[in-house]
Amino acid sequence: MAGRINDDDVKAVRDAVPIDAVVSEYLQLRNAGGGNLKGLCPFHDEKSPSFQVSPGKGLFHCFGCQEGGDTIAFVMKIDHLTFSETVERLAAKAGITLRYEEGGYNPSHQRGERIRLVEAHKIAADFYREQLNGPEAEIGRRFLAERGFDQDAAAHFGVGYSPAGWDHLTRYLRGKGFSDKELISSGISQDGRRGPIDRFRGRLMWPISDTSGDIVGFGARRLRDDDNGPKYLNTPRRRSTRSPRCCTASTWPRRTSPRRAAPSSSRATPTSWPATSPGSRPPSPPAAQRSATTTSRSSGAS
Repeated sequence: MAGRINDDDVKAVRDAVPIDAVVSEYLQLRNAGGGNLKGLCPFHDEKSPSFQVSPGKGLFHCFGCQEGGDTIAFVMKIDHLTFSETVERLAAKAGITLRYEEGGYNPSHQRGERIRLVEAHKIAADFYREQLNGPEAEIGRRFLAERGFDQDAAAHFGVGYSPAGWDHLTRYLRGKGFSDKELISSGISQDGRRGPIDRFRGRLMWPISDTSGDIVGFGARRLRDDDNGPKYLNTPRRRSTRSPRCCTASTWPRRTSPRRAAPSSSRATPTSWPATSPGSRPPSPPAAQRSATTTSRSSGAS
């Protein structure tokens, strides 16, 4: 079992890394009076800033979504990291050497397992992107075209498609050398009656990346009326301390689906995409590629 970071070292990290300096790396803050700072909350969609940082207390709080906590809590949430990973990252930034209790802790082993899960997500993202060009994904390309997403925009944001079969991606990743345990731990697969099956099937896929650029999860949008799952399905939060936490939000999908644009005049077909008009710009990036909220949604939700 991984050792626990010494409590005094955790406190030293909290004291050494100012919360306003950390938060400022992710969003723009301005004076809110009383020694506080404010900005647009990175954890939910808002137009007026309700996110407040109190440097003197080392805390943040959003009056809109009620998220709050200290510097460690902020980094854990916005980068989908475990407590240990967050403390280690902040300690490295502050030049603090951490001590571990209970013995047997092997940071390199933990990082090795994280690397495996990140690699599984990267391969899965490539798989989904390739599937978007196939005949089955016509419904997905049509959905994107009606919302102003052409082929270049889809490629820019890494949009993909998950096949409707039970275990296409699971079998593909097994062929790449990943174990069933790794696939379940990653959230890419889930337990089925006869073994692991794909978590996402017959949906449009968006990768979710942390600030280092690693893909740590996916958001999936329902396309078919016979899909009895929730409209938006997200990578589940994992308890494992060996990999980053992924987005599992009921509010996240409403702000991460492509921003609605005027419907394209041309219709998508299995072999074509609507052309991008000269001088046009791709839609704004999905907010999930910047941050994610944490309220879990059951895969059986309506």
